Amino acid sequence: MRKIRFILLIALALFQSCKSEAPKTNNKKSNQLEQIENFCFISNIKQKDEETSIALDFIEYKKFSNLDSAITLSQVIELPNGFCYVNEKIELRNFKISKNAKIIMQTFSHKEDGSFNFNQKISLAEFTEFSETSKFRMLKLSPFKVIIEGEKIILLEEIYLP
Repeated sequence: MRKIRFILLIALALFQSCKSEAPKTNNKKSNQLEQIENFCFISNIKQKDEETSIALDFIEYKKFSNLDSAITLSQVIELPNGFCYVNEKIELRNFKISKNAKIIMQTFSHKEDGSFNFNQKISLAEFTEFSETSKFRMLKLSPFKVIIEGEKIILLEEIYLP
């Protein structure tokens, strides 16, 4: 009888220790938002009330020599380093942009000598305003690096194409 009580007490103690540690692990996971880093083209930007949304078409960064022969060159932006951006399928997905998003541009403005102001940080308001200009049409052909946290864009960085 004493053996059974002893075994039950040990089992109960193990059960309690496992039970008390489980919520700590769950809380850490629930407090962290998943971050997704990808490359994309921007299709359009819309502002409604206080929120800005953007339509993205995700693309892949691949080694040029590893491309499938079925991909047409019109779907590929070849880079001088042997890699390329590939857009196998146009599929627009809408995301909201965080008001605190970091936006970094390579071709937003020029210096006096005509060269670009690389890695220029601009505000969301400047980016939204820029999207309404004729220059933005050319920007739609530029790839961007994007980081999405949860369902909001927190980083949008233009990639310079030489």
